[in-house]
Amino acid sequence: MQKEMGKQKVLIITTISGFLQQFELNDVRILQALGYEVHYASNFETSVYGIDNEQLQKLGIVIHPISIQKSPCAVGKNLKALRELCRIIREERILAIHCHNPLGGVVGRLAAFLGGKKRPYVLYTAHGFHFYKGAPFVNWMLFFPAEYLLARLTDCLITVNEEDYQRVCAMPLKKGGRAERIPSVGIAEEKFSDRAELRMGIREKHGIPEDCFYILTAGELNRNKNQQVLLHTVALLGQEKIHLGICGEGSCREGLKVLAEELGITEKVSFLGYRNDLWELLAAADAFAFPSIREGFAIAPLEALAAGLPLITSERRDSREYIRDEENGFLCRKNIPQEYVRAIRILIKQPELRKKMSENGREAAKKYALPKTECIMKKIYSSIAREHPVRSPQQNTENQAEWAAGKEGK
Repeated sequence: MQKEMGKQKVLIITTISGFLQQFELNDVRILQALGYEVHYASNFETSVYGIDNEQLQKLGIVIHPISIQKSPCAVGKNLKALRELCRIIREERILAIHCHNPLGGVVGRLAAFLGGKKRPYVLYTAHGFHFYKGAPFVNWMLFFPAEYLLARLTDCLITVNEEDYQRVCAMPLKKGGRAERIPSVGIAEEKFSDRAELRMGIREKHGIPEDCFYILTAGELNRNKNQQVLLHTVALLGQEKIHLGICGEGSCREGLKVLAEELGITEKVSFLGYRNDLWELLAAADAFAFPSIREGFAIAPLEALAAGLPLITSERRDSREYIRDEENGFLCRKNIPQEYVRAIRILIKQPELRKKMSENGREAAKKYALPKTECIMKKIYSSIAREHPVRSPQQNTENQAEWAAGKEGK
């Protein structure tokens, strides 16, 4: 697409290309409203949330495919991504970068440091550190030292939960740097308001009888999201009239299908794939289950609360912030199938409790409404020009001449 001349540029970096469409489009709108040209660097061959580059181009986003990988073991490709990002920062004269995902944060911040004489302003959103209270010791050994050191290259480190925020406040940030906390990436409450009129139509479309207790879950199909716990739960519920809808794609999809067959529950489980209509599916469900092992601040459970669904979830640093056990959901502290079985049976037998939990859940979700996050991000992005002064046209010309001279000398 044609780039707009004269605008200062902000580069967003993620490891998974669909991450921007799924979670960061509101940040894009804020940046564009402030007059920035938004660039986006990611691995466009790897996507969990779907790839729609045409949508990005329509939004005026300049795309940069890079070789970045989620795995820290992919050293060769991540070093290549580092070189690619250094080139982008130099050639595009990037004013600021905003990194997401652990490897995006590592490679992006190193590129900002190495990318040129005029280093960009560096923002990093930690969507959940891999080191946390109760995390495996190896996580602390691998990830904590890296984040501690890279904090020194970070102008603004943004966290999405309180535990991570307190930890960042104890880290040595870049001189003049700061920590910020947002209440998740924000949910659009109005999309998940009461939509009882959709219930029957959605159930008919997916073959879910009205007298069947419909449990929904959503997330990448991987070991961390732990969907196999729900399959064992369905098996333990035996003759109960229930159905489990699993939304998402990922490396564990085939393994989960095989497990469902082995447990003899294939007729009670639907693999719904990646969805961009979760708000509709939630209207047809009776409860939302989320057995994830580790999250920074998961959005799907918050959307379920906003839709009025009782939440059955593992106990994590984020779920402890918004779940009141047996008031708006159930915290499954051991995260084993028997706990989910108990919660589902209570909900089936006590419709009045479901109604009360629905009301409490909607109230709890208001704290994480999109406008609250948007207000904080506007202040953060507005500070870029103040804390990292914009180059004058004369400085831009001088820098261009420097870079040109540098290239000729190579």
